Amino acid sequence: MAEKTVSQVYEEALGDGGFLQSNVLQKLLRFSSNGVNWKTFVQNALQASADVLEADVSGVYTYTFYRLGEVRITPLLKYLRLEDPPVLKWDENLSQDASVANEVIQQFQRNNPIHGPVRNLRNEELKKLLASLGFKSILYVPIWSNDRLWGCMCFHDKTIERIWPVRDVDFLQSVARLIGQSVTLNVLKDEVKRKDEVLNMAMEKSLDGTWELDLSNNVLTFSDSFKRMLNYDPAELQESIGAFERLIHPDEREKVLGILDPYEVADTGSVELQYRLRNKFGKYIWVLTKASVLFDKAGKPQTFRASNIDITSKILYLDNLKKKEQEYRNLVNTVHEVIFRVDEEGAFTFVNPAWELLTGFSAEKSQGQHFINYVHSEDRYTIRELLFSQSDREKSAYENMEIRFLTTDGNYRWMEVFTTITYYPDGKYKGAFGTMTDIHKRKEAELAQKETEERFRFMSESMSDLVSLHSITGTIYYVSPSINDILNLETYDLIGRNSSEFLNIRDVTKIKKEIIEPLKKGQIEKGVTQIELKRSDGSTVWCETVIQTLRNEDGIDSLMAVTRDISERKKAEEEMQNALIKEKELNEFKSRFISMASHEFRTPLTSIKSSVDMMEMYADELDANRNKPFVKHCDKIGVQISRLTNLMNDVLILGRTEANKMPFAPEPLDLVAFIMHFIEQNYLNLEDGRTVTLSVEGSRRDVVLDESLFSHILGNAISNAFKYSKGKPNPEVKIRYDEDFYSIKIKDHGIGIPKKEQANLFESFFRAENTTGIEGTGLGLVIMKQFVEMHQGTIEIDSAKGKGTTVIMTFPYQPG
Repeated sequence: MAEKTVSQVYEEALGDGGFLQSNVLQKLLRFSSNGVNWKTFVQNALQASADVLEADVSGVYTYTFYRLGEVRITPLLKYLRLEDPPVLKWDENLSQDASVANEVIQQFQRNNPIHGPVRNLRNEELKKLLASLGFKSILYVPIWSNDRLWGCMCFHDKTIERIWPVRDVDFLQSVARLIGQSVTLNVLKDEVKRKDEVLNMAMEKSLDGTWELDLSNNVLTFSDSFKRMLNYDPAELQESIGAFERLIHPDEREKVLGILDPYEVADTGSVELQYRLRNKFGKYIWVLTKASVLFDKAGKPQTFRASNIDITSKILYLDNLKKKEQEYRNLVNTVHEVIFRVDEEGAFTFVNPAWELLTGFSAEKSQGQHFINYVHSEDRYTIRELLFSQSDREKSAYENMEIRFLTTDGNYRWMEVFTTITYYPDGKYKGAFGTMTDIHKRKEAELAQKETEERFRFMSESMSDLVSLHSITGTIYYVSPSINDILNLETYDLIGRNSSEFLNIRDVTKIKKEIIEPLKKGQIEKGVTQIELKRSDGSTVWCETVIQTLRNEDGIDSLMAVTRDISERKKAEEEMQNALIKEKELNEFKSRFISMASHEFRTPLTSIKSSVDMMEMYADELDANRNKPFVKHCDKIGVQISRLTNLMNDVLILGRTEANKMPFAPEPLDLVAFIMHFIEQNYLNLEDGRTVTLSVEGSRRDVVLDESLFSHILGNAISNAFKYSKGKPNPEVKIRYDEDFYSIKIKDHGIGIPKKEQANLFESFFRAENTTGIEGTGLGLVIMKQFVEMHQGTIEIDSAKGKGTTVIMTFPYQPG
């Protein structure tokens, strides 16, 4: 992957929330552009980077490479952030053998950073050394200067085994490049200065490289040193004006010859210029020529003499310096800042075009205007106090503040202002200059985040549920006050501790396997589970917890858990479970009793019925007067036997249904044909001459029913319609086919059901007050309802006393 430029890292940091990192890069760019000494630059770079990354121990080291392969490392600068106050100092230790870090240096020579927990290092010797110093995690980046490995920046964490995100690594590599550029520029400037000093000494002490033109005879002669400067032997270089002209670089020949016109020089006295001459090998060298005209006694130009010095190395250094400075200028120009200056009245005397880009106000028209006019009204007091206050002048020379500036669209833009304030000797404000950086997105995000955090804190602290934030490894770093109600602990009792301390090992394993791992893999968005938490007194409390992830640009940042005390619910669940067990036992007992009772009742009833039949048979042999009482009493006994038999049948059916032992085998059938056949079989030859009226509405289609159960439903409903409507019109059966379901309505014109009693219709053995004298067990509707629901249908009763009753049953075409 291609290495990112400082500009890319800066823009990405702004884009993904790394505002502190982008600010550090921006400040370092500003320091470097002001030409600060490289040592000052390194100090600022190390301290600012360590503070942003919260590294405990940081340092800058330099490498020295020897011909025989030996590498020595020299501690240069150290920063101890955790000291109170933090310590930044130049290290005075001597260089040390760097063989223990050979693998590190090899990585650096490939320009690769090294980062991660110390225990993951492959170099056992280096791992042991770093562990002995108490370091748990490292981040090392190489520093390159002038295309060679100059040194490295080292950051150490002593508290956690930190996994450094990509953004932090990119950020430090950018800082390292800026340090390398600063070192390179300083070295080049020092070298140029040294070359200038050597050149000046050479020009003062040496007459090497001279040529002389006799103006009277137009004869040019070269000194031997001039020829040697061009790599010629004394006899090899032709001495003539034409030969000299051919030595000059073609691009500069016309210009140089024009400047070295002796008669033009005669008017000025002397001339100095730099240009290129071709040497013996066809390469061009840079020379500095200083020429002057000598006059004869008559005052006429006689001799044109010049001294020439090879300045190629100086020019190359200057070109290299310009190249590096241009590279740096291009880098600085990618960071768009407002550069400004204001006078003692507070008016702009200069502001660059970035001002117009950020505010919309013309840079040209803003000059001469008081800058306070562009400041948000709520920030003007702060500005006035800072600039025009008469107190504490020494400390107000350099200021950094966040200010809202107005924009042409009627809004405002947050900008960070770095300004140097100047004063007259008497302490009066003189003026200010500096830069403004657009931080609007960052500030809006900060304010939004602050509002979100305040809202979150308000909600969590006002909730009865426990809200807590954890690292991915379980360390607690926030817990709401409701912890006191649940565990009888204070918030400070939990901060910094691991959540596993308050769980049993079973729940720890369950949460890790069922929630944490699936969350990390993205298989679930949140996990819900029930756990037992340990109270301060050693007791436990049942809780339900919902765990979900909080993410940032690098992935999972932390875990949020919302936990609720469910002790009462668990108690109720246990009580319900116990009740269900008892109910199950009771139902089983009831089923056994019903089966036993049905059997025990059937046997004597069968015997009684047989006896009655025999008595009727013998009674037929008696005369009419004696036979009549026998028949009357036998009929009564038969009716009661039938009633008891029906009751036992209904009880048995009800018991089997409630025990889920009733067979259910639905099959497709023609509903209309089935009901017509059922009516013909059971309700055509009734004593009162009535029958059933059948009607059909909708498109006829097959349905899926259990014939046996449905016959019981129809028989019960239609029999009730006849039984409770004697002397009234025929009962009616209406079939209706709809798109998703079908319905059956069975209507009679009988005695109806009082409204106040309709709520109890589906209770076992219930009979309405107006049914006295009419046979019935009070179980028919109960059994009907259960059979209807087995078909996933519904049953409703629409009735009014004296106005008849309608039974409405609705079914799906295909029971699920």
